[in-house]
Amino acid sequence: MFVDPVFRGTGLGKRLVQYLKNKFWSITVLVEEGEEEAKAFYEKQGFLSVTALPHELTGKTYWSFIWKKA
Repeated sequence: MFVDPVFRGTGLGKRLVQYLKNKFWSITVLVEEGEEEAKAFYEKQGFLSVTALPHELTGKTYWSFIWKKA
């Protein structure tokens, strides 16, 4: 999920995640290594960081974050 920087801090990302939480019982997102703001956002929304995975084509590392409905 990406939110245009113009709209960051407006609650749009939080509303999008809440919408998805109401629709699905489990959500997985990948966050590129170094994107600390995104990592903090997902953790604040209740996602758990599971593992870091290297992308086989680009070599970049992505963190897997998972949320599951209780």
